[in-house]
Amino acid sequence: MEYLEGESLANRIRRHGKLPIGHVAEIGRQIASVLDATHIAGVTHRDLKPDNIHLIPDSELPSGERVKVLDFGIAKLSGNVTITSTATGAMGTPLYMSPEQWKSAAKADWRTDVYSLGCVAFEMACGRPPFVAETIGEACAKHLTEAPPLTSSITGGLPLAFDELVNQCLDKDPQKRPSMRDTMSAFASLAASYSIGLDPTAPQPAHTGGMSAQMTPGTAPTIGGTSFPPMTAMTPTR
Repeated sequence: MEYLEGESLANRIRRHGKLPIGHVAEIGRQIASVLDATHIAGVTHRDLKPDNIHLIPDSELPSGERVKVLDFGIAKLSGNVTITSTATGAMGTPLYMSPEQWKSAAKADWRTDVYSLGCVAFEMACGRPPFVAETIGEACAKHLTEAPPLTSSITGGLPLAFDELVNQCLDKDPQKRPSMRDTMSAFASLAASYSIGLDPTAPQPAHTGGMSAQMTPGTAPTIGGTSFPPMTAMTPTR
């Protein structure tokens, strides 16, 4: 398995409570980008949640972090192909499951991932998911019938565009939710409006010291202050 530096989004939320809107938008954009690619490939995740999202330090990105979406254990393939499970009942994590997923996980399509991403974005901005429940039955009832609160009613200062995006993702009617590509574009627009820097408290990969490599033709290469025998030219053989 791939070794990942960094931390889960769930841990980031536990440490901060609420994330800055710029970080929320950039993380949301990257999650949507990953899911857009999986949807094009015909794969629906069906269990998107902060625990299944990992944040990895990456200096090549302006935000300083790269998002990994993990755990496709109950993913669904489109068409006649099935993966992991063929169960027809509810399947997923209660606090992030779409209304249609509560009715039948087998019939839920890519739009259920849009809903779950709305739940995740809500939690990043507000420090809690849109529906707080103590029992599975209570969670089911809220996702099926209760309108989510506005993110700005919990966290002051959030832009109207973010409120609207999250509400669209959390629409009870799957047909009224935006496509994952449109969701990605909306998060990108929000991210572009805010200065995004690397979270200074985010776990960073350990470094054992810099290493430099110097080589002059015909001389011994020096790496990290250590000299090695000279390299000689090699004639290719047939």
